[in-house]
This record gives sequence, structure tokens and C-alpha cells, in this order.
Amino acid sequence: MTQLQTNNIRITVCSKIDIDQSNAGDRLYLHSYTIHIENLKETTVQLMRRKWIIKSQLGEVKVVKGEGVVGETPILGPGASYMYSSHCVLQCDFGTMEGHFVFQDLEEKTHFIAKIPRFELENRWVLN
Repeated sequence: MTQLQTNNIRITVCSKIDIDQSNAGDRLYLHSYTIHIENLKETTVQLMRRKWIIKSQLGEVKVVKGEGVVGETPILGPGASYMYSSHCVLQCDFGTMEGHFVFQDLEEKTHFIAKIPRFELENRWVLN
């Protein structure tokens, strides 16, 4: 588990490889992750956009940008939290992901960034 707090938004990430959905013969490794977002601000915020930087141990770098997360732009009141799960596919066992979310403070009508901590995408089965 990895955690980071920026601009009063706490983001916690847990990741794992999905061995059942991965295929080493085809060099396709499905890495899943769960993101938990907590609003520690005293105002209501909405997650508007995301940006991911995905790096594989093979040196490949992929940047993914988009609206919201998993088709949603969640609104979080003071003290509220939101959790979602997603995945990425790499052509190898190991990599990293990091990035940021762009939020809008709905009361102050301003935008701000909350960083997503860098986390490992790894096949722990290989490490044992």
C-alpha cells in the first residue's frame, strides 16, 4: 500500500498482478489496482480529470489522460471518500504508475491537483 496527501486530498493505492488474467506466453500481464481518495478539505470537491504515467521495466512509457475515473466524476463532500478499481496491461512482470488527479473545488470554483503516489506493478510470484 502506498499513500500520499497533497492539497488536503489523501490518495491510497494498493496494487497486485492478476495471475489468472495474465499470459506469460503472450507477454501480457494484467496489473490491477485500487485507489482510495479521501477529501480532507472543508469544502466539496469534484474529481474532473486524471493523468497517468505508466513505465515498464522494458523502458516503455505510456501517458494516459482522460476525464474522471472509470466513467465517473465523483463529488466528495468534506470528510468523504471514494474508491475504485482498475487495471493496466504491461508486456512484462514489473513496472510503475504515478500521476495526478485534477479536482474542482465546487465552493471556491478553483481547480487544483492531487498527486497520485508512485506505486509498483510487480509480479510477486516471480519474487518468491
